[in-house]
Amino acid sequence: MYQVFRNSLGVVDAINKVGGGGESLPLPLNEYEDAPLVMELRAWEAENGVLDLSDRPVEPLTLDQAKAQKKQEIVAIASAKQEELVAGFAPPEQASWARKVAEAKAFLASGLIEDAPMLRVEAIAMSKATNNTVIFQYQYGLAKKILSKSEDMYLGSAALAGKRTLLSVQIETAKTIDELNLIVWS
Repeated sequence: MYQVFRNSLGVVDAINKVGGGGESLPLPLNEYEDAPLVMELRAWEAENGVLDLSDRPVEPLTLDQAKAQKKQEIVAIASAKQEELVAGFAPPEQASWARKVAEAKAFLASGLIEDAPMLRVEAIAMSKATNNTVIFQYQYGLAKKILSKSEDMYLGSAALAGKRTLLSVQIETAKTIDELNLIVWS
């Protein structure tokens, strides 16, 4: 089986062999008639019918279709930017962040090492200390850093959400495709 891919103008960009490792046939085919994949396509076409490789005019999008497409674009950009905020952190570490924030708040409020067992373990691993005074100092610094970083993360996430919402409203209120094309994430 073969799949034909067309660009936004309706012109054939590629022909891929489905289920055959995703191999792509060279274009234009008539210049590569002796290529094994082109010969295989011709044999397939003899049994299944000729693929339509003609250029097709593309119908312009309606305003509603263009709005839906623009919304998807904005959501994809927001999602990618959100991923940038957590890039470099493994999922298990990300899963521990809520607990670390809760422990950091509890520890800073009480000053008791026992209120933050996870942070205590991390402070011991960081410092290699056995002395409670040294562990306390590391744990205190770690708790402050965790709260600062979490605040930065939340504020960054809120800014992204606000921008996505603003652009979504602008998309909804656009009256023409030209007006819609002026809406970009910058």
